[in-house]
Amino acid sequence: MRHAGLMLVILTVACTQQDPLSVRTQSGILVGTEAGDGSGVRAFLGVPYARPPVGPDRWRPPSEPASWEGVRVADRYGAACWQTRGRTASVYTKGIEEPSEDCLYLNVWTPPAGAEPSPVMVWFHGGGNTAGEGGSAVFDGTHLAQKGVTLVTVNYRLGVFGFFAHPALTMESEHASSGNYGLLDQIAALEWVHANIAAFGGDPSRVTIFGQSAGSTDTCLLMASPLAADLFHRAIGESGNCLRTSLPLQAGEGTASAHANGLRIASALGVDGQDMDAAERLRAIDAETLQETRTGVGTGPIVDGWVIPRPPADLFASGDFNHVPLMTGWMADETKGLQPGLGSVTDAEYEPRVRRQYGADADRVLAAYAAVARESVTEALFNETTDAGMGAGARRWVRTVAAAGGPTWLYYFSYAPPVFRLYITDDPHLDSPNGPRGMGAYHSGDLAYVFDNVGYVDVGWDDYDRHLADVISSYWVSFARSGDPNADGLPAWPQYDATKDELMQFGSTIAAVRNPRADKLDLWDSIEGG
Repeated sequence: MRHAGLMLVILTVACTQQDPLSVRTQSGILVGTEAGDGSGVRAFLGVPYARPPVGPDRWRPPSEPASWEGVRVADRYGAACWQTRGRTASVYTKGIEEPSEDCLYLNVWTPPAGAEPSPVMVWFHGGGNTAGEGGSAVFDGTHLAQKGVTLVTVNYRLGVFGFFAHPALTMESEHASSGNYGLLDQIAALEWVHANIAAFGGDPSRVTIFGQSAGSTDTCLLMASPLAADLFHRAIGESGNCLRTSLPLQAGEGTASAHANGLRIASALGVDGQDMDAAERLRAIDAETLQETRTGVGTGPIVDGWVIPRPPADLFASGDFNHVPLMTGWMADETKGLQPGLGSVTDAEYEPRVRRQYGADADRVLAAYAAVARESVTEALFNETTDAGMGAGARRWVRTVAAAGGPTWLYYFSYAPPVFRLYITDDPHLDSPNGPRGMGAYHSGDLAYVFDNVGYVDVGWDDYDRHLADVISSYWVSFARSGDPNADGLPAWPQYDATKDELMQFGSTIAAVRNPRADKLDLWDSIEGG
């Protein structure tokens, strides 16, 4: 029997050495699948990077995954984390079927076996830190892997499971912290990448983190977190930043705090008190009840003194962040999908609304958008909210990093993609009253281009969409490879310089231009003190 066991070990080792679909990780052997297009790209799906955060491990930092004996087949995505399904008539409809607390899985796509060690890109999905999953079809990594990167997409805890703080949980923490479990999951995924990605052919010394919307906010937070130091080497943020993240764990002046939010959630669940017994009673509540009760109560990243030591704006301004090359930008029409209710504001309601919202600054806002408002107050409101939020935020982030000496690049995506349900491949079609591209360059409309996945559903893509996707994904891959998006065959993209305020515009042409929204962003910087 000893000889038989030795022979099994020899055969297993031989298998992992000779079979490109077999990879030995620190937890055990994985067997993946090969892309059906003959490219040699390999996919390893549903790989555990931490133990399931269930039972007594709910609302605790993630721990290392359990090892397994034999071979684990990695041919299907892991379960999505618990979340709200969202509206069905929206581009953001998720289509999640069976969410689970056992959801800490990642997915890996690799270039063909035998290639040189490749740069690694780690993707954090959007969804407001309350929805989404790394296994959405629009994030399929086959085409990026064909371009020479090892791609990793990650699930992380969301909503009340990922960002719930409570005095009882803080009391039991050795770091006197609670609430940033979703961010800790992302850090654990990066630690897994650091320890294991070389076995897949990836280069652990060239890791790029990137994300969109909340995933971009989290990318910014990872730049600000000392816990993520040395786990990544470049960062890409798409339509989101963390400079407004300021919710403290405990109330100082005023009453807003993560603890206060947590106590309200606990009270709604019938759990009062702040002792250790409260933590046990909260962990005994079933997941579905938690998800339903959380509705309407804010959860999100927290300035907890550990994961996020101080407000990120302060950390970036003082230079106390992880210094890596940064590429970031925004969409021209971010809020057309995010705030559809703005479309119902009438001409008569427009000026009073602006005056209520901006007070002493209202005259300046009204003057800046007067020409657009004469044509359409709806367009004026969409422009205002996009410029004030994503636009000014992206430029402020890149300027802050550049001022600290970091290489940075800024982009502006103004081309209108087709309108479709981004995450539903079986039923992507979505009627738009203004036509198939009638939402402009809407929030999340860049995703299919970044992953070079235009055409993965048939919603009217054309040759220019395919060209734009090839160029954008090539910039992203080049940045992951060298820390600079520029490469042979691509239009030159100048490094950001605040005195010139140039960016790369992805529009009907692809070109470096002076920031076309510069005067509007200057206005919002002056209003917000940026």
